[in-house]
Amino acid sequence: MVVKVFDAYIEGEKKATGTIDEIADYFDISRTSISLWIKNGKDPKKANPKYKHAILNKEKTKELTEQKKKEGRKLPASVYDYYDKGEFIMTGTA
Repeated sequence: MVVKVFDAYIEGEKKATGTIDEIADYFDISRTSISLWIKNGKDPKKANPKYKHAILNKEKTKELTEQKKKEGRKLPASVYDYYDKGEFIMTGTA
């Protein structure tokens, strides 16, 4: 799952940085509202500073993606043979 980080602007001033959920929580508004802000800020050259908008923060998104990759790495499961009274039953993980 790709998580994106945005910079949220109000009247041309950056007010918050975070994921959609984090920004929605920060301003205590819906995710839908933040989605509209993102739509308003799709093209940073055309983003009107009079309106609330959010622009993708590529650097923070890349950092978060790398962090998630590192956290997501799991050690391989150990595989065992299961015996009951000396008789082989099956092979599997604990």
